[in-house]
Amino acid sequence: MRIKEVKTFIKGTINSIEDHSIPDGAASDSLNWRTLGDKIELRRGYKVLGTEQSGTGSIDGIHTAFRADGTQVVFRKRGRKLEYYNTATSDWSETGTDIFPVAAASDEASFSNYASLAGNQMFVCSPNAGPFKIMVANPGSYTDLTDAAKNFQGYIKIKQNRMTLWNRNKDKTGIYGSYIDAAAYTGIAQICVPAQGKCHDSFPKSRCRSRHLAQPANLD
Repeated sequence: MRIKEVKTFIKGTINSIEDHSIPDGAASDSLNWRTLGDKIELRRGYKVLGTEQSGTGSIDGIHTAFRADGTQVVFRKRGRKLEYYNTATSDWSETGTDIFPVAAASDEASFSNYASLAGNQMFVCSPNAGPFKIMVANPGSYTDLTDAAKNFQGYIKIKQNRMTLWNRNKDKTGIYGSYIDAAAYTGIAQICVPAQGKCHDSFPKSRCRSRHLAQPANLD
């Protein structure tokens, strides 16, 4: 048997053709391996996060959101609850209280991240609930954007400042897009910032500077 050494694995897994037909640097199948650029490596193991739940039930969605500093915040949907992993207590904490209605208790939830001038956000939606907006810096609170006159419900994906939605109960094959978030700026009143760090009404305007705070057009 001829042995051939393959030094780089850049083709990933190709299982749509016969094993002997795949190119060098590809795998015909893989289990617990990850493709990372020019190499493959073993996937890390599992770890139980928080208190293990006993009894029946399932996790109907899990997702990682990010704070502005890059800190990861893990969210999950469990029945009617949206929970996030609280690193301070090493356990799961609930966002709001049973934010998913009874009709959505068994729905698979869809998550998508979005970063705007207002901060890092995560949106959650399912065919019977939402959309909900969570500011990742404050994962225990949420904004319910449910409005039958404006927003549909289904699975979501945010890309290029626009939310795409599909799998509506009333239209399983339709694809819908939101308005594009232009991240517009709104001017505010001039703020006086003197060298001494104190403001005074009569301080010369030449030593003041104008600041403009962002008022983004959020995906809501």
